[in-house]
Amino acid sequence: MRPALTPSSIKIPDAELTRTELAALRGYVYGMEIGDISDRYFRLTDASLKALVNRAINLLHKHGRIAEAAALRKGPRQDDTGIKRALAALADAERLGAALPAPEHPVGAWFIRHLARRLEAANMQTMGDLVARMNASGPGWWRNVKGIGKLAALSITKFVQAYSAQFGVEIKEFIKPPALPSTVGATVLIFPGTPALAPIERLRVKGELSGAAGRNRGPLAQCRLYAENDLEAIRTWLSLYPDNGHTYRAYRKEAERFLLWCIVHKGRALSDVLAEDCIAYREFLKDPSPTFTWVGSVSKRFSGDWRPFQGALSHTSAAHAITILKSMFEWLVRQGYLLGNPFDALPKNPRPPRIAVEKALSLAAWESVYAWGLEQKNDTFVTALAFLTIMRDCGLRRTEVVHLTRGDLVFNDGWQATFEGKGGRIRTVPLSKSVICAIEAHLNSRELSLETMGVDKPLIAPKMYLEANAALREENFGYTEQGLWRIIKGFFKAYTAENGSFEGRDLSKVTPHMLRHTFGVHALELDVPIDVVQQTLGHASLATTTIYSQGDIKRRTRELAKLFGE
Repeated sequence: MRPALTPSSIKIPDAELTRTELAALRGYVYGMEIGDISDRYFRLTDASLKALVNRAINLLHKHGRIAEAAALRKGPRQDDTGIKRALAALADAERLGAALPAPEHPVGAWFIRHLARRLEAANMQTMGDLVARMNASGPGWWRNVKGIGKLAALSITKFVQAYSAQFGVEIKEFIKPPALPSTVGATVLIFPGTPALAPIERLRVKGELSGAAGRNRGPLAQCRLYAENDLEAIRTWLSLYPDNGHTYRAYRKEAERFLLWCIVHKGRALSDVLAEDCIAYREFLKDPSPTFTWVGSVSKRFSGDWRPFQGALSHTSAAHAITILKSMFEWLVRQGYLLGNPFDALPKNPRPPRIAVEKALSLAAWESVYAWGLEQKNDTFVTALAFLTIMRDCGLRRTEVVHLTRGDLVFNDGWQATFEGKGGRIRTVPLSKSVICAIEAHLNSRELSLETMGVDKPLIAPKMYLEANAALREENFGYTEQGLWRIIKGFFKAYTAENGSFEGRDLSKVTPHMLRHTFGVHALELDVPIDVVQQTLGHASLATTTIYSQGDIKRRTRELAKLFGE
């Protein structure tokens, strides 16, 4: 179990303050609740927060800053003038007693909680552990740290480099900050009516359109972001998500579409938009026009043919886009960057989310596909069958499958997998004998087994890394979500090419998520209790799981057959 980070576990002299302690003190001055401070920075109680405040006051007294100490002693929830004085006092305290990082310090002493938790989960408890991982893994040290994307890795790497002399160990020369997303070609300055649109990584915005002084901007003293404009704020929000994940790509797509629309179509900054603009954008999604500016075919992201849309959005896709944007604005409001969320004015989506259960494979179709897969000796198809079997027998999402490691599996009267699913919920699912056999067959191709592989190894990974470079044998390269998608699509295309359609259905069109639907439908058809299916799928609501029930439809079909004389 990872040690809980508390002020007493950070061995810092009383006359010094770490940057997370200073951040917690700023939250205290602004009047943040102690629970919010603990969630964002590190765990505090009323007593430990009081002790932290007293340490800062004593530090100011020690250096003769009596007025500053008095400003801090007044506590939170002062008027604007009092808050400014208290913040100035903290700035003085930072100059006078800023601690320097040391190898034995917990990572939580130097990085806010959402970053520290992810580093700790990857067995980097201390700053020394972090430096050791960087030296051992090189520039891509962050790639297999769940929840750390390029921008977060860039921030961490730059911090470590800035204080490298303090760690007492040599940081190898190849530890370079990760490159930001490719910006092939020159950056593009956008303005109202411009015909040249570009992905968010290449955008430049100047003047009033940047949002540096937007009408919805919160007071600078209360903003908890370094971002000076809308583009920087969006990039900070996106950095919370791994940049190789489906969530990141979906959020990036909707954020860049809306930012482009605000500037090019409406001629205003994102932080200037009001409720009427949000309503207008919802209508725009139904018909992005002029089409030559906004709509194009699928193309490479940084090519000249790139466009934000491939056509009008369906009702469901448009509702999903609005939900993402509303979530982004809510986050910017919580960080103090914006005053309010204009998307709150829009009514909730009147249509409930729809699960396309009709796309699930029939039991007969699954048995045919599975039997064919068992006959295949090609390593790629063996790997595909491992993916297929896990998703169909366990109902996992593809992002959950690709992040499974050997350490997630335990034997407890049968094999089980425990992992973090959607919404951060921890799930435990039993693994069938078919799943274990498929995993073992895949591991054999990697010259591994469940008994011999390391706990941090990805459960399913490409063999080509081992064949291409023997030096990579100990590295932890797994499949990406796109890699899983391609390997499963290739499997079904090969099956269809050899066997043709099944029950009149072209199985080459099957996608990975249909296998999750297949689990839900098959489980309820075979009378597995619905609460068990719900827990296995990780649904928050039993009503969602009920959608997979086909029993009532089949009963209606049988009864109506009497009317038709069938």
